Amino acid sequence: MATLIKPDGEIIPDYKAQNGKWFTLKEIQDVVGGVITGIYYDDGRVMYVNDDGITLGLPMNQLATQLLPPAYAPFVFTVVLGNAIIVTPDEEESQR
Repeated sequence: MATLIKPDGEIIPDYKAQNGKWFTLKEIQDVVGGVITGIYYDDGRVMYVNDDGITLGLPMNQLATQLLPPAYAPFVFTVVLGNAIIVTPDEEESQR
């Protein structure tokens, strides 16, 4: 199941796609509020975030920032802004 992480710390662990199976690009864009960027985990999961978070003035998402994959650790200025959603490969429309 996908996990939605909001900047205020709210976590929705069983966030479901509208069709109950996989998320469309539009759904993910709606969740993060615009253009998306994927951050990839070694196990195949992807964290999607808003690519324009700075420009849009989105609030920092501290929990999602802490959950970034270890490969992002060297980049001390990497922070997640706004909503973040973590999906498994089976939950992505592009895998259909």
